[in-house]
Amino acid sequence: MVPLRPYPGEILPTDRLPAALAARPTADIAYLTLGTIFHSAPGVFEACLTGLRDLPLPVVATIGRDGDPGRFGPQPPSVTVERYLPQALLLPRCRLVVSHGGAGTMLGAFAHGVPQLIVPQAADQFLNADVAAAAGAAIVLRPAEVTPAAVREAGRRLVEEPGFAAAARAVRDQIEALPGVDRVLATLTASAAARCRRD
Repeated sequence: MVPLRPYPGEILPTDRLPAALAARPTADIAYLTLGTIFHSAPGVFEACLTGLRDLPLPVVATIGRDGDPGRFGPQPPSVTVERYLPQALLLPRCRLVVSHGGAGTMLGAFAHGVPQLIVPQAADQFLNADVAAAAGAAIVLRPAEVTPAAVREAGRRLVEEPGFAAAARAVRDQIEALPGVDRVLATLTASAAARCRRD
């Protein structure tokens, strides 16, 4: 096994954020996503969106390219619901990420030192959530625990209690200390060459 630094996502030349988001100078956004599959999980997105609306942060939610923003009804000016946004551009502007705990979103957020509320739905998400919580950088709500009130309280704690942000920054530092892809490729190439010489 060779450790490899996870990357927070590729930024394509065509990627853009809406002008209002791109103009924000500080990391003050609560970002809600359930990824590309679980955004239609019954009631989960609605409960998260309702709970986050009461936080003193603007909320940006992405619901998938096939999602219908209209399904959530009218939202206050502090809430933006989009089908898709380039996550690699959005994460540096976030103070809080609420997600299902998919590896891409979770590691991308931690690469920017952002604390997280994780609402795992399936697969490896429960393990990811437990590891993030054990690091002190996340709060986890299991499926039966996801209510607007629980999301609101967890979001408030993640924003107001400095220990979560400090732990998320510590995870970021661990990520940054891992070797990048160029170094790993060189290590693997050298190892393969040495084996060939022995054979």
